[in-house]
Amino acid sequence: MRGEGLSLDVSGFRYFAHWITPDREKKRFDTRFFLARAPEGQLAEHCAVESSAGEWITPARALERYHLREIELVPPTIATLESLAKFATVDDALEAFLSAPIPRILPKITMYEETITILYPGDADYEPGQASDPAGRACNRLVLRDGLWHRP
Repeated sequence: MRGEGLSLDVSGFRYFAHWITPDREKKRFDTRFFLARAPEGQLAEHCAVESSAGEWITPARALERYHLREIELVPPTIATLESLAKFATVDDALEAFLSAPIPRILPKITMYEETITILYPGDADYEPGQASDPAGRACNRLVLRDGLWHRP
């Protein structure tokens, strides 16, 4: 970029997530995610190295298609889409993350009642790292039931 005299305008970027792969995984990542508005008239393509298909849909529609078993999603993507689906517009999401604190999300994978459970920060069982009955307590987790990840 320097050689071409170019610069990037990142003023529209919003830092919104920081995910770290659980310690038990062989392949580890420490990844930060950003939101940005796609420029008008811009056509985007998915990265064929990282994925086999891609399309532009709303977070809510992606989650709906996942629960209909039309697409596959991994837990970090599900949690991220749930977070973004709360916003009605791109402007609302960008505004919300203008100065929001961004927690470091290091999922903790455990078993509860013979079910794989992923604990996230904010769950009452996150610090000890062992899931128990979430009834009446703070709950921020995904559980694997019938081949799909669900919120309890």
